[in-house]
Amino acid sequence: MFIRQLDLTHFRQFNHLKINPAPHINIIYGNNGSGKTSLLESIYWLSHGRSFRQVRGMQLIQDDEEMATVYASFHDGQDRSIGWQKKKHGSSSWRLDRQPVTSFAPIAKSLPVQWLDTSSHRDYASGPKERRRFFDWGLFHVEPEFHGVWSSYQTAVSQRNAALKQKQWLGQWDHQCVHWGERLDAMRRSYFECYSQVFEQYVASLSLVDLSVSLRYERGWSDSDSLAEALASSLGQDQRMGFTSCGPHRADVVITTPKGAAHQRLSQGQQKMLAYAWRLAQGEMLQSKRGSHGIILIDDLTAELDPQKRSNVLRLLAEHSWQCFIAVVHLDEVAPFLPKGLDFSAMKIGS
Repeated sequence: MFIRQLDLTHFRQFNHLKINPAPHINIIYGNNGSGKTSLLESIYWLSHGRSFRQVRGMQLIQDDEEMATVYASFHDGQDRSIGWQKKKHGSSSWRLDRQPVTSFAPIAKSLPVQWLDTSSHRDYASGPKERRRFFDWGLFHVEPEFHGVWSSYQTAVSQRNAALKQKQWLGQWDHQCVHWGERLDAMRRSYFECYSQVFEQYVASLSLVDLSVSLRYERGWSDSDSLAEALASSLGQDQRMGFTSCGPHRADVVITTPKGAAHQRLSQGQQKMLAYAWRLAQGEMLQSKRGSHGIILIDDLTAELDPQKRSNVLRLLAEHSWQCFIAVVHLDEVAPFLPKGLDFSAMKIGS
């Protein structure tokens, strides 16, 4: 999978920008404030329908313009396209393969994009919700039934919570929570078995074996109970609190060291390298399940990475079929660390 063409109009500081990226390594370089991160943001926006920055669609439109557009054509076994348009005084409109869509799910599924920057290690330090979201992102892209199962379980839990608050009969929603929750947990456990092995391989490839890190999956209720038993035993507590206290919506995937959680025991540089293993392992799962690593966006690769670690990351990216967009201030922060003879594209942004 790779983006063939990216076309921005009145998006952020770009009045109009059209690029034809290389299918593998793309280095975006230029001075601070030139728009490197904004270019990466436009690709992320097409994949996620939101920014990695805390902004709304209207804030992406240039101040003196009434509308912004982002368009990308990409290849995924066949030629495809995604387009987004936003007017200042109207809603966003989306097109997939030039046809209007009302649900974002098919767009998100068609273009898997991951993001790494100097704060990416905080994803697994932010709490179970962010770790679940990251883990479920991979499942969403490789398991066709996942989105339907996940949505059905979320609806069941929401309805059970409403019934708890209103002191209504729970039988129907308990049954739905168990039915969909056990299916969701089975999907996660199966994915985790494969993902954890790939993660360990990437930890080793990034020369992090001395960290002795491991992954642990926690399903959201006691391993000794079925979900039906867990819901029954927590009923009194749930009725007092007004919400469902156990189930897959409380699941977690934890990175640990012998001395405790990784985000509490490791240095910033070590955590950042773990974030690369955390993300790259997802790409490897995409490759094994759907035949493509997807696309990865990296902002400020050099921060907190010494030359050896930088070289390790770039070597792994070069060895696999990622399409990468790497933003740096100076080209020589990256180019000398790429394997000799590797074809790559270098694009300067700004003057």
